[in-house]
Amino acid sequence: RDLLWDEAGRTRAPLEITRVDRPLRILVVDPAPITKQLLKLGREARVICKALDPLETAGDVELHCLERKTLMGLRRALLEQPFHVLHFMGHGGYHSASKLGALVFEKPNGRHDQVGGVAFAEILTDVPTLRLVVLNACYTARHAGRAGAPLYSGVASAVLERTGIPAVVAHQQTISDPAAISFSEIFYQRIAAGASLESAMTEARLQLRPKPYEWAAP
Repeated sequence: RDLLWDEAGRTRAPLEITRVDRPLRILVVDPAPITKQLLKLGREARVICKALDPLETAGDVELHCLERKTLMGLRRALLEQPFHVLHFMGHGGYHSASKLGALVFEKPNGRHDQVGGVAFAEILTDVPTLRLVVLNACYTARHAGRAGAPLYSGVASAVLERTGIPAVVAHQQTISDPAAISFSEIFYQRIAAGASLESAMTEARLQLRPKPYEWAAP
């Protein structure tokens, strides 16, 4: 789940974390451009559905899949309906020379559209219902991490720096397709069981320990 970069930025005001009314609405974003390596995104979507099925049955959770997997398709979906969680699965990356991160969306013609972290964050601005963004893609937690470097250089850091979203789950290094699927399965199983985000992350890391180097990615 690899890629590159782009952009520059601004700042945001401090935010307040608020509770949301049921059902918890989750938007799954799964771009699969024809010009990038095919990932098992359908399998990941199925394990998320299975993990959250008890909550869906009880009316506590609603799962929705983005129909138009373009950047502006995402913007329209976020403006048309209230969503509390955005789960991105697909290709992502970090360009070490420019110190910028990016995600891959689709263009209208089905080819890949490399979207920089700042551009992605701007799409999420003024969406007050969003409380969590899950970026199940490589290097989405990576940023320059040095004095004087802009915080928004990575994808996750751009979201935190430039929007009112209080939490982002992302990967600081590369993660294989099987490990990414396992991560989603375990993470949402624990969330469905009532665990906190921190506890769900810890359990996901523990379950990924047999996979060298990947357990520390989330």
